[in-house]
Amino acid sequence: MSNSRTLINPRNLPLRPGVGAVIVRTDETGGEWLAVVRESNGSLTLPKGGIEPKEDALTALRREVHEESGITALTILTELGIWPRENEAGTRWVENRFFVCTTAQVEATPLEPGYALEWYPLTAPPAFFWADQFEVLAQARLWRNSHSG
Repeated sequence: MSNSRTLINPRNLPLRPGVGAVIVRTDETGGEWLAVVRESNGSLTLPKGGIEPKEDALTALRREVHEESGITALTILTELGIWPRENEAGTRWVENRFFVCTTAQVEATPLEPGYALEWYPLTAPPAFFWADQFEVLAQARLWRNSHSG
């Protein structure tokens, strides 16, 4: 399954390729939990960030997840697609490649100062700062439902 949005950069801003993750863990009762990052400004987001020069997407994904959530035990299941948008400052065009991942890790300390890992029921995600992340999560649920059992 892949996001098929047209990638348009209307203001011709500098491109910043990025990665992000929908990370799910299952508890002992079978309940599914979603990893969410609380950034230092209090906003809630899926773990994500930029791909550094000479870094491939999967290496960047593992690095960003570790930096923002502290999670190091990560299993990457599939790529969902690319979600494009302007960054908050309006200075870059961000094209985030999102992946569905799992982990058994419950506790973790992010490397980013002021960041925190929080867990929400997969069926009741928080109000994300970035609206496109609700679409990402919906696509991840569709993928998981079609690949369960």
